[in-house]
Amino acid sequence: MTETSMDIALWPADEVNAEAEPSPGFEDEGSPPDERVSTPVVAGESAGKLAERPEGCAPAIEIMAPLQPPRSVALYIDGDNQSPAIARDLLASVRHDWGLEVSRVVLAGNDHGHTVPRWLTALANEAVHEDRILALRVQRKPEAADLAVILELGAAMERHRQGPDLVVVVSRDEWLIGAAEAVRARGCRVWVAYAENEAVAAQTQLPTLLLPAVNRAQGQARAATATPRRRSKA
Repeated sequence: MTETSMDIALWPADEVNAEAEPSPGFEDEGSPPDERVSTPVVAGESAGKLAERPEGCAPAIEIMAPLQPPRSVALYIDGDNQSPAIARDLLASVRHDWGLEVSRVVLAGNDHGHTVPRWLTALANEAVHEDRILALRVQRKPEAADLAVILELGAAMERHRQGPDLVVVVSRDEWLIGAAEAVRARGCRVWVAYAENEAVAAQTQLPTLLLPAVNRAQGQARAATATPRRRSKA
């Protein structure tokens, strides 16, 4: 996908040019003013204890000031890129560290390895209501899940900006992170979240939540054997 086509897909129907001052009470976690890569926050740690990221990143992007502090979180999950075993730590960060609740989940993945059902089970275990989840099963083709998430993100961008929502893109795929940066440049609050591993950290200026590393075999077993929690009857 070219940069031009991505920008066209992500512009809202009616472009809003007016800038607004960010409201006090919630620190602006947008792109830093200089060209250094943003420092990722490790799940479970306070903002004062940060993990360093390798030098080098894309040039700084011009951003529109977010309208208001976020009231909830919208998760955009690339199920083919991140294991459902991270769901518990991801939701703990959203609820306990940020003090927010999930208002919407967009989940995309192919049926190879039962990606979508495993993620749905993991989300149910964390008390994410089914009516807040949009599950998209895509064909087993390269970047299919990424494109599905990008389209949904672009379609809902203005709603998230006005909501206001904190958008969290759960993936380390460069296409999806590029889309997240474009949405951030248009006034949305956006973070990236993914499980830490031996690969080089994603190159982005977006604030990043690093979740605990997941052993693939253990993660698959944990997600496959999990069963949704049952609510106790009153």
